[in-house]
Amino acid sequence: MWQGRFGYREGIFIISGLAFVGLLLQVIAGPILATAFAYPFNLVGGSLLLAGILFWGIFHRRAIRRNSARFSFLSGHIATLTSIGGLLLLAVIMGLTKQIPAEMGRGLQHPIHRLGLSSMLSAWYFLLLYLYLLFVLGCVTTDRLMRLKLNLRDGAFVMNHVGLFVALFFGLMSSADIRQYRMQVYSDSDYPEWRGIDQRTKKWWNSP
Repeated sequence: MWQGRFGYREGIFIISGLAFVGLLLQVIAGPILATAFAYPFNLVGGSLLLAGILFWGIFHRRAIRRNSARFSFLSGHIATLTSIGGLLLLAVIMGLTKQIPAEMGRGLQHPIHRLGLSSMLSAWYFLLLYLYLLFVLGCVTTDRLMRLKLNLRDGAFVMNHVGLFVALFFGLMSSADIRQYRMQVYSDSDYPEWRGIDQRTKKWWNSP
């Protein structure tokens, strides 16, 4: 299939390969743990992703000087459209499937739960496609920054893509450190409530 350059078939092949690997991990290892992106793992993972984009930019710049398009695929429209399309398909499936916390789906034998369709945000294939979209977005932004011109069009492009990258990047890296508590407050009680139940650990927490 590959004849020296990447096209839509190769882009779809990459998306399908990532989804297939994620599906195997989902069946073998189960859903991703809620603490997988908690500190310090999010710091390490985020640094590796940014380092990968930086190294891509260095090699891409060298390839441009040699009039080579070897690394241009990841900053092109084909990689962009296929990565968005793959994640969009998962979002549509997620919207059509009732979502439950991954902990509730553990041990259930129905294919919907075993394949992670009922807890899409904790599925391996969703994470892999999300990271691939982030990487492609970072490559597209880096490519435009390397040939930036002082005009309104390039400025708007960079600000739009940098803002989108920051939102998606920190939305993923900080999600595991969010703490949610449930407090039981009674309207007929004369005493204030300062305790809550951690929704993740199910342990009582006393507010300072």
